[in-house]
Amino acid sequence: MEAAGSAARNRRLSRRQRAKSFVQFFCYRSVHGLGPNVGVNVLDLSETGIRMLVCAPLKEKEEVLIELLGAGQRKPVKLHATVCWVVATADGGHCVGASFQRRLRYADLQQLV
Repeated sequence: MEAAGSAARNRRLSRRQRAKSFVQFFCYRSVHGLGPNVGVNVLDLSETGIRMLVCAPLKEKEEVLIELLGAGQRKPVKLHATVCWVVATADGGHCVGASFQRRLRYADLQQLV
């Protein structure tokens, strides 16, 4: 019974995984990649979304451009994402959860986690 209750609480479409420490990460408030990079760090990734730290407040339902570059990749993976939730952190930053508008390819995910 407990397993069914925990499964009901976890509504994610895919499993979260910790990003490798050397992954380069950029987050832009414009879906065109214009403006400053507000990304600080990737906390975890899945095929369908990202949890990240940013230095500027984002709004729920705001669209952002995420760029991720892992070891051995020539070009960054660019994904449009929609902000799902935002929580302020003690140091003045913001923890953000966002869902990708298209799935991250499995091969790209393996390079990044």
